[in-house]
Amino acid sequence: MTAGAVRPQCAVQVDMDSFATLLRYYGYPSDDAPEPFYDLVIPRLIELFNEHKIRATVFVVGSEVRGSAGRWLRELITAGHEIANHSHTHPYGMTRWSPQAQEQELIAAEQAIVSWTGNRPVGFRNPGYDVDEPLLALLESRGYWYDSSVFPTTLSIPIRLMQIWTRLRRQAEHGTMGRLSFLRAPRQPYRPAAQSLWRVDPARPLVELPVATLPMSRLPFYGTAVLSWGSAYAAAALRQLRSEDIVFVMHAVDVLGPDQDQIDPRLNHHPGIRLPVARKLALFKSMFEQLAQSHLFVTSCALATAHRDSAWQHEISDGSRAHAPAPCAS
Repeated sequence: MTAGAVRPQCAVQVDMDSFATLLRYYGYPSDDAPEPFYDLVIPRLIELFNEHKIRATVFVVGSEVRGSAGRWLRELITAGHEIANHSHTHPYGMTRWSPQAQEQELIAAEQAIVSWTGNRPVGFRNPGYDVDEPLLALLESRGYWYDSSVFPTTLSIPIRLMQIWTRLRRQAEHGTMGRLSFLRAPRQPYRPAAQSLWRVDPARPLVELPVATLPMSRLPFYGTAVLSWGSAYAAAALRQLRSEDIVFVMHAVDVLGPDQDQIDPRLNHHPGIRLPVARKLALFKSMFEQLAQSHLFVTSCALATAHRDSAWQHEISDGSRAHAPAPCAS
C-alpha cells in the first residue's frame, strides 16, 4: 500500500446463534439455556479480537439476553465492540409477517439490549439473511443506520436445495437466504432503493452492508467458508478483496469444538463443528493477521457511517478514515 493511501475497512460480525437456535434450525427440539453458551463463547471471542485489535459487531437475539448473557454484553461494550439486533426470537420468514408483528419483534429485542447495555442498537440482521423493502423501511423509521441481511452469493441456490432436503426429513426451521434477485445486489456497502433493494439510491440514509463475496464468482467469504475450505481459500479470497471494504461474518459456534466443549451430537453435521478449537482459532488468527496488513478493522456502524456520509471518508494522518460520530464506536 502506498504512503498516505486510504485503507479499506473490514467489519467483523458475529451472530450469537446459541445451541438451542441451531438445533431448531435443523429441526430438533431444544430448551437449552443461553447463559452457558455465552459463558463459553464470549471470553474466547474477546481474547481473539483483543489479539488482533478488532472492534467487532455482535448480533444478539433479544430473548437470550438474560443472566450472565446480559452481563457479557456489558463486557463486550467495555471492550469497544458494538451490539446489534438479530431479532428477539430468531424467527425465520419474518418478511412474511405483518408490519405490526415485525415492529414488535424489533422493539422487544431493542428493549432487551438497552436494559443490559444502555445502548440502543443501530444495526440489524434478519435471521436467514432474509430481508425485503418493507422491512428496510421499518428499520429506517426506527432510526437504524444499517441492515446487514443481504448475502449475494451463488451458494444461496445449493443452500436452498439443502434446506428443502432437510425439511423433507424433519420439521426444520430454515430461512430463505433472501431472494434470488440478491445476486444482482452490489457486493460492497450501498444505499438500497426503497422500491427494489438490490438497486442503489445514493440519497437514502440507510446503508446495506452485504456479507462479503468474491468478485465474479460471488463465492462467500465468511466464517463457515474459512472453516470448511481452509487457509488456502482464505488467502486466495483476501488477495481478491485486498482493495475492498469487507463485511466478514462469523457465528459464535465457530470458536467452539468437541475437544473442549460439550456440543450436542445432533449438531455434528453443522459445517466445521467437529474441528478442534485450536485448529479453528489458528485459521481465524492467520486470516486476521493477513487482513490487518491491508484493512482497518472497524465496527459495522463505523463502516456504515463511511458509506452514509461522504464527509467521513476523507483521509487522516494514519492512512485510515475519519472516526465515525455517535452513535458508532470508532
